[in-house]
Amino acid sequence: MSDAVGRRGVVRRGAAGVLVVVAIAAGGLGCTSEDGDLRGGLARALTTAGEAPAAGLVDDEEAELTLREVSFLTEWELVNVLAWQVSHPPHLYIGHRNGTDAAVVSRSTEAFDALVAADGSGVPDEGSVIDLVTTRAEVVRPQDRLVYVVHAAEDIEFRADLDGDDERRRQQILQQFGTEITPPRAVTAPEENWLVTLYVVDAAVEGDEHRLELREIEVGRDGSVIGERADVIAEDLPLPYYMR
Repeated sequence: MSDAVGRRGVVRRGAAGVLVVVAIAAGGLGCTSEDGDLRGGLARALTTAGEAPAAGLVDDEEAELTLREVSFLTEWELVNVLAWQVSHPPHLYIGHRNGTDAAVVSRSTEAFDALVAADGSGVPDEGSVIDLVTTRAEVVRPQDRLVYVVHAAEDIEFRADLDGDDERRRQQILQQFGTEITPPRAVTAPEENWLVTLYVVDAAVEGDEHRLELREIEVGRDGSVIGERADVIAEDLPLPYYMR
């Protein structure tokens, strides 16, 4: 690894969490239901849970509610809520099950991991565990950071029309990591756990703290995150100044 980039490691441990769910009042909730039923059910559940601001965003007809299809959930579903009536749209994911339970799972590893545990489907194959780790990275990110998984160096979203030092930095990153960055991969770790390796862009929404990380995550067959390690392999990436 070139001295120009360097590496520094951060070790993170998964923590057991308890999923807090709220019963939704009678009335259909599901991504095949009428839009008003979906909004109304989620809004009522969030209000009951003391999440009035989130409930207000969900209930706004201009907010976009999008199902995120995942392979590691069978009883629960993930819904992304994108509200455009504010300058910095909140990062909000809601988990719901059969129109009876709902929980906010964004920005919290504990809530997300508890959702996976409550579903109980586990991750029996490579595809499902990679889907779990990728989704988790993007859902639990803080509000003030943008996180996305890259499969190749070309997936890094640099600012347009770079010149000078920024363009040289872009070329350096592409040259240095052009053959190193690969799609996420999973192998069987000791004691039948999965070890997933993936490359992640982790960028501040405001400011220029933009970095590339190599993450290794150990996951049990039941979908529980046992341990995490993140190595920062490149910093000062000339990325866009994000609005959310």
